[in-house]
Amino acid sequence: MTEVRVYTYFINVVFTVRKESNFYLKGEYMLKKTLLRLTLVGVVAISAVSLANAATVTGPYIGGQLGWGDIHASTGDLPGHSNITAAVNDFNAVNWQNYSASVKNASSGLAGRLFLGYQFTPNWAVELGYLKFHDADLKGDYTGSSNLVGSEEGMSIPTNGENYSYKGVVKEHAFDLVGKGILPLENGFSLYGKLGIAYVQQTSTLNQSTTHSGIVPPTAMTTPAPTSVTVNQRYSSDTNRFLPEFGVGASYDITSNMPVDLSWTHIQKTSGTIESADFISLGLAYKFNA
Repeated sequence: MTEVRVYTYFINVVFTVRKESNFYLKGEYMLKKTLLRLTLVGVVAISAVSLANAATVTGPYIGGQLGWGDIHASTGDLPGHSNITAAVNDFNAVNWQNYSASVKNASSGLAGRLFLGYQFTPNWAVELGYLKFHDADLKGDYTGSSNLVGSEEGMSIPTNGENYSYKGVVKEHAFDLVGKGILPLENGFSLYGKLGIAYVQQTSTLNQSTTHSGIVPPTAMTTPAPTSVTVNQRYSSDTNRFLPEFGVGASYDITSNMPVDLSWTHIQKTSGTIESADFISLGLAYKFNA
């Protein structure tokens, strides 16, 4: 900014001298002088900013980011999720004398990203990265018991207890390619925005188990005996999709070739079962052309 003030002062002095010697110039000529002055001041200011930005290191860089990620998964995203709804409805339709239920939906946790990049100018760069999210853990457990006696699917099993449980896991990672617009500020700080595309790969599994338990009534030849029937089911699916990605961040140059940053990245759902995802992180990069 010192260069801007010096150059501006020099231009003002020149025009002041010319004004004193041409006091009686016509208005049209004065307007042209004013426009010329503004143009020169703008050129000097842009030149000074360009000189400041020239100190920014361009070229290849690598880095990593670590933080919190959320893939916003729910049981509705699991394969075979309609079976969960049906089983829970059937379970709750029984008037159990003893009843307990617990549900856990955790779709966020530790996440990380590795990236390679190339900065073409102080204001533009491109990055290729790999982002791994925390696995979503979706669980439910329902237990009921009573003295009711009945049959299940034609089997003569007096039922006085039932347990239904499920466990769903959603694993997700993405490869992304983004353009990066950078706004350098003073004292090593800068702001940036990212826009690009992510290739998201998601694997989902659902395991569910239903156990019916009861007591076989005694007969003339037998005594009462506990019995149970367990049915296990498993579903899985793999989904891949290209989705838009964007983000914003702020960085600070610890040294000329080592910036740290704080950023937010968002992958936007368009259709299908892959939900939108968010990633908030702290990052560190290394620029090679220091």
